[in-house]
Amino acid sequence: MLTYMLSMGAFTIAHPEVATNAQAEQLAGVEATLNAYQEILREHPNARSPGLDKLLVEQAKGSLPSFIEKARARC
Repeated sequence: MLTYMLSMGAFTIAHPEVATNAQAEQLAGVEATLNAYQEILREHPNARSPGLDKLLVEQAKGSLPSFIEKARARC
């Protein structure tokens, strides 16, 4: 959760021109979280999370942005 939140903040600071684009912020946070998750799995292969694994599948398919957009619409 911390990686997610900090990454969204870092994205907003690095890209102030899109600071009001919540979709872009969310995507940056999720992608950073997935990067951290993959690093954890390298060290601890059994530390799996079904939810994060699902997001990794979406990322591999190239459909992560649309998946996040649909998830945001349900919130």
